[in-house]
Amino acid sequence: HDISDGVLYLIKEGIADPRRVGIYGGSYGGYATLAGLAFTPELYAAGVSYVGPSNIITLLNTIPPYWAPIKKIFDVRVGDQNNPEDKKRLEEQSPLNSAKNIRVPLLVVQGANDPRVKKSESDQIVVAVRDQEKPVEYLVAPDEGHGFAGRENRLAFYTAQERFFAKHLGGRFQESVAPEIQKKLQALTVDVKTVTMPMAVKTEAAASAMSAFDGAAVKAITSHYALKMSTMGREISMTTTRSLSEGSFEGRKVWRVIEESSSPMGTVVDTLDLDRTTLLPIRRAGKQGMATMWFKFSNEGVEGKILAGGQEMPISAKLGGPVLSEGVGVEIPVCTLPLAEGYSASINIFNTMRAMARKLTVRFTGTERVTVSAGTFDTYRVEIIPEDAEGGGTKLWIARDDRRTVRSETQLPAQMGGGTLVAELTK
Repeated sequence: HDISDGVLYLIKEGIADPRRVGIYGGSYGGYATLAGLAFTPELYAAGVSYVGPSNIITLLNTIPPYWAPIKKIFDVRVGDQNNPEDKKRLEEQSPLNSAKNIRVPLLVVQGANDPRVKKSESDQIVVAVRDQEKPVEYLVAPDEGHGFAGRENRLAFYTAQERFFAKHLGGRFQESVAPEIQKKLQALTVDVKTVTMPMAVKTEAAASAMSAFDGAAVKAITSHYALKMSTMGREISMTTTRSLSEGSFEGRKVWRVIEESSSPMGTVVDTLDLDRTTLLPIRRAGKQGMATMWFKFSNEGVEGKILAGGQEMPISAKLGGPVLSEGVGVEIPVCTLPLAEGYSASINIFNTMRAMARKLTVRFTGTERVTVSAGTFDTYRVEIIPEDAEGGGTKLWIARDDRRTVRSETQLPAQMGGGTLVAELTK
């Protein structure tokens, strides 16, 4: 409300024309723009939201990993969703839920790979305003994140912004534009009719697969993979060795998965113990450089901690049911499911940084003969699809004889810069 108070002061002093006030901001300022148009629509004649969140709930639900240590501060300063009163207030303070009040022209600007304010934040407000048949324009840069770094992207945005405010507020603007900037602006401009509302993947009462994993289908073996990550115009090559062997932990028989990965960022060693019968995780321990993590799983929840940069982040999550561990060996249980035509089931994976379960759908999509460095394999083709708006998802090619992953393609989430990660069996 401080911005609204400032506008009212400028109007009262005769400095601002009450019919020609525009509002613009980026990040929090983008939220302030949307809030201004939604909560005090009478104050503004037009607004530009630049990488701004439209829904505080979905913003908090997609906090990137490197913000995790301050999530508890967000719970205090912004709101704790586990507190019903806080959650109600956060819903009321989210412009998306009052989008019907936005009645003046809005320009929304977004980077497709934004790790802080995800593209879905802009998509959903564009759809909401468009469906109210109110004027909205949309620019999306496919190669940008939380703010535009590229010179041509920035100049194209400034050109669009200057034209937009001149049109709706009056005033001058530079009509001549360099051809390459005009071309870039055309490339960034999105037809709002094509934008869809982010939503969870709908499944038709898919049964849970969490009790269907078959430990007897697993075999002790060592596999080697070549990985290629393509993100933000770069390609990064990595290698991973995965050993799967019988072991024990605290008196329980386990399948022990050890993955050692080498990349330009260093070596990562990750160990996961799975119950030998159910293939549900029991313990996970990982190390990368000076960072370490340790988790212990039960049917009720996950307890553990992450140590990094001299800071300790405790993990304590009561989940009310079993989960798989994200990352290392997550597809090993999936590979043992009864894959056949029409098969679809849901799984729950523990999201470490958010300390909560994430639901995904496992779907059999057919069979295929695949050739990789290790040879030619007859495979089952499987998709693992998130049932939320966070994006991501993985395709697996699973050998029909020994149920090993022969190839995988993972869509990287925005907080990792977007792009793809492809892994292929080499031996």
